Amino acid sequence: MTKATMHIQSFRTSRIWLSALLLAGGVAPATGWAQAETYEAVARLGGQAQALAELCTSMTKAEFDARKKEQAERMAKRGMSASRFEALFSEGYAASKAKIGAASPQQRDDACKQVRSAGTKR
Repeated sequence: MTKATMHIQSFRTSRIWLSALLLAGGVAPATGWAQAETYEAVARLGGQAQALAELCTSMTKAEFDARKKEQAERMAKRGMSASRFEALFSEGYAASKAKIGAASPQQRDDACKQVRSAGTKR
């Protein structure tokens, strides 16, 4: 894969992550438990997105780590502790890994096609 192709793939992958993680940066302020539940869902979603991206993209561990760190920082700004973020992220990641493991090769291929398609839409 050429450097230009890798850059394009990274951009597409970034768009996929942006779709999932924009929620973390763009969630409108809520009150009380609704706000906390929204942020918890976003943290879980980050873990789910990473599990799927590991299957479907050529992102590196460093790229995954950077995205996770960015999301953790966003959640910290909204009052979520690092340990709570890690627990929720891990929960989402484990749930997605289990679903991926139970899926047929065709189901995994179909899921990856959807992920790649999402990365090319405007």
